[in-house]
Amino acid sequence: MIQPGGGCTKQYKALGEKGAEALKRFVRDGGKYYGVCAGAFMAMQQSRKDYPRLGLIPFKGDDPEHYRGDAPIKVEFTEDGMEALGATNKTRTVIYFGGPAAVPGEPVDDADVKVFGKYAGRTINTKQPEPVEEMLGKGAFLGGRVGKGKLFVSCPHPEKEECTFDIVRGGMKYLTGVEPSAAPSLDRVRGTVSVRYHASDKASVQYLLDTLIPDRHFDVWPGKEWGDMAHVDAYVVTDEVKKSSVAALEDYISRGGRVVIVADTPAERKAAKSVKGAIVVDSYGKVADALLK
Repeated sequence: MIQPGGGCTKQYKALGEKGAEALKRFVRDGGKYYGVCAGAFMAMQQSRKDYPRLGLIPFKGDDPEHYRGDAPIKVEFTEDGMEALGATNKTRTVIYFGGPAAVPGEPVDDADVKVFGKYAGRTINTKQPEPVEEMLGKGAFLGGRVGKGKLFVSCPHPEKEECTFDIVRGGMKYLTGVEPSAAPSLDRVRGTVSVRYHASDKASVQYLLDTLIPDRHFDVWPGKEWGDMAHVDAYVVTDEVKKSSVAALEDYISRGGRVVIVADTPAERKAAKSVKGAIVVDSYGKVADALLK
């Protein structure tokens, strides 16, 4: 089970109590759990009212009242972490996006979870641009046994940059015994188009799963951000273009990227026209042809 970043409380409410209990049973009965950022919060214990968590491990996030911000931060691996993840460098810089800083919580029966890495630097609070020191020494990576299952949680985001993908692969190998290969788009077949695709509704998801992903012409990276990976050739917008996104989309196009906007309502077509250089189509069925032009 891979639980991604986002909003932990919304994710928990989407699971519901029955779903949360099923997920806990899955792990305790022998399943593997990989959580990142919100997924790390999810595995931890509840530390604030109205912030539900699974409580799988004897740790909680320290949950400050303020938002810590988005910035690279140094992490120092423990000896346990070095061994578990196959790390060769004790200190690494990893992208942080408002994730937890883990502190000890209440004991959990039949669980043996250790700190694999601690924050060794300071990140920036974007609302009050001052260094935030209370993260120092708190847990950034955790791993261990939960019942018959196994767990690895990453509080920051090593998947955000190719230079820290090895941490992600190390976490997967720790859980499964098998190290996954590098992302296929880094070594893709000549002539294929690497696409960043944001699925915004059921029809969009259906098109993504039934048509775009199976098509050998494309390597698809679901997600919202078009600037994360330099090797992405095109970005597909499936909801109305926001004014705040226009400049970033146009900059992406100016650097050689291709933007295809699905605009099937008058409001979406009007918004799409504000992006100079974008290819505008009126249905999902026309996306593949637009990407290959």
